[in-house]
Amino acid sequence: MNHAKIMVCSLSTLCWTAGLLSKNIEKVYFPKNKFPGWENQTFSTIIQNTQVYDNFLCNEREITEFLNSV
Repeated sequence: MNHAKIMVCSLSTLCWTAGLLSKNIEKVYFPKNKFPGWENQTFSTIIQNTQVYDNFLCNEREITEFLNSV
């Protein structure tokens, strides 16, 4: 993850840290935090070129379509 130019993050601390510390990152996709009780977690921008996306369950076809559209 640390060497990626494009990163699709989850809400994990490991993913967030890898994006923050990366020297190669050019584009980040970061999920909106919609979980009840997590209102205090407000950090969602790793770099200026961060695209926020809705987090929801999807199937393999939807993931493939998303990755092909990038």
